[in-house]
Amino acid sequence: MHPLRLHRRSVLAGIVAALAGPSARAAPRVPLGAAANHYIFPNDAVYRAAIAKHCDVIVAEGAMKWAEIRPSRDEFNFAAGDATVAFAKSHGLQVRGHTLVWCEGNPPWLKTIASASDAESELRQHITRVVERYRAPIDDWDVVNEPIAEKPRSTTDLRDGIWPSRLGPRYIDKAFHIAAEVAPRQRRVLNEYAIEAATPRDTLKRAAFRRLILDLKERGVPLTGVGLQAHLDGSTEIDSEGVSAFCAEMHRAGLDVLVTELDVNDFQLPADIAERDAIVAKRTEQFLSAVFAGCRPKLICTWGITDKHTWMPMWFKRRDGLANRPLPLDASFAEKPMLRVLQRFSRGA
Repeated sequence: MHPLRLHRRSVLAGIVAALAGPSARAAPRVPLGAAANHYIFPNDAVYRAAIAKHCDVIVAEGAMKWAEIRPSRDEFNFAAGDATVAFAKSHGLQVRGHTLVWCEGNPPWLKTIASASDAESELRQHITRVVERYRAPIDDWDVVNEPIAEKPRSTTDLRDGIWPSRLGPRYIDKAFHIAAEVAPRQRRVLNEYAIEAATPRDTLKRAAFRRLILDLKERGVPLTGVGLQAHLDGSTEIDSEGVSAFCAEMHRAGLDVLVTELDVNDFQLPADIAERDAIVAKRTEQFLSAVFAGCRPKLICTWGITDKHTWMPMWFKRRDGLANRPLPLDASFAEKPMLRVLQRFSRGA
């Protein structure tokens, strides 16, 4: 084709797209991620290759939790976190930080802290040291993880633990303010699970999560993102309308929405692998459809990449003795229907 005609055609195409408006232009791709385990990196080349192939982002599965970084009160051990960051850098991946404050995953010595002043001092020291160390490679932290009670009795029912017991509910405010002081440009996320199912427990928990988020915003707490863990129950329907409305409200409030720990519990699903994988994919699609109906999330991250390495059998081992299949790749790293669902949403379909 003559160069002038080619140029004229491209110009006209651009004008048409501009007149048609944003809906006619392709939406930006939503990054895909997975939790990565630093203990597995050195010994499993297939695992490393799978993460590099399918992920844009990794989150440290355990390498940046208190129990790993703070084995004793006077010690900061960054070896596991550094290994995770080095792996990501060598494969051109982004890194999410997880997590600065949680009522679980803590070293035993933390329980010896008796006073509020000591608790606040340790909280400040820990967040400051960890965020400063990873300020360059990490621009996105789960600042507070799972603040809502597992089975709340009201919308004000928060999880028990060392931090609320020593500092009261404002431990959340303190954590976000400290993180913002150290790295003001980072995304700061409040992360929670069990808010998506069509059950009374999840409905109340979502309402409690919503109330906490809006209260934090009203108090001027520098929260910038909301994390939906999405540990989905394969045998329970998604509350699509509720999830969609929640995501839309968070977006209107100026908050980023992230899917942070997606997997599907197949504990009660049929034994047949094809049938089970189809249900896992369907549940994933239902959830992501609900999220995207409310807003476009900034991330879709699964809690692991392969059924070979998943936390699921520790708590939800199948009674028939078959292996759990909650993730995008099976134990042999073969691609499953769930992966195709994730890729379709990531690409904006």
